[in-house]
Amino acid sequence: MGWAMMILGLLIALTASALLVMNVIESGVAAAIGILGIGLIAASGRWLRPREGLQLKKEQITQTIYAPDRQLRALIKRRVDGNYQVEVQKFVHDYSPDVGSHDRWERLSGTPIVDTLARAVELAARSVGAGTDDFFGNEA
Repeated sequence: MGWAMMILGLLIALTASALLVMNVIESGVAAAIGILGIGLIAASGRWLRPREGLQLKKEQITQTIYAPDRQLRALIKRRVDGNYQVEVQKFVHDYSPDVGSHDRWERLSGTPIVDTLARAVELAARSVGAGTDDFFGNEA
């Protein structure tokens, strides 16, 4: 329905412009018709945007855990299904004569999926060396 309103609004606005240029109608009438067309175009945008309840939900980063030297990080993402995903990234500093110096984070490993935030935090911390075994309760 939104596309039809937009096309109709464009046709009305363009017709008003053409009739004005051909001296068939006065400028006041052309303006009134053009405003109607523009109003239809504006109203069509309301139906083109997804409603809040229908918007696609995306993964959200809930926590970031850095290695002590800050060269590694683990992103903990909450998935749409309620599980947590851990993505490990490495800090990369590059230099090229064309671009110059630039920094970026590069994905290192696959992304394991776990069911609780506590398990995700533990996995993330171990992946980047942010915790020790005795911190997590493992005895050697």
